Amino acid sequence: MNSKFLERMGFRKFWRFDCKIIKESGSALNHSGLYVFVLNRKTPRLIGKTDIIYIGESTSISRRMGNYCRAYEAAPQDMRIHNDLEKIQTRTRIGRILRISISWAFVEAMSAALNEARETRLY
Repeated sequence: MNSKFLERMGFRKFWRFDCKIIKESGSALNHSGLYVFVLNRKTPRLIGKTDIIYIGESTSISRRMGNYCRAYEAAPQDMRIHNDLEKIQTRTRIGRILRISISWAFVEAMSAALNEARETRLY
């Protein structure tokens, strides 16, 4: 699976992941939904290649993104994801060509997309 498939599932636009932008978004992302992190190129996996690095869900996307921007030791998974994002961004600053983008789909939109996918047998 890659981000092209996700576009059919409601993830219509991808934005550059930036903690400053996330903080400034305020309540705009304060909804339940799914989110996905992607790279600007495909990377090897155990089977094949993909540009998707993480798919998650949250009752508040803005709060979850905030947790990824600030690492809390009390939340090991958030800390791991924060550290992985930092590693990718550090490689970008030293000249590697990796860019992290993020997209989200709110629960209502995702339900409609899943119904459409069932009807057209996309999955």
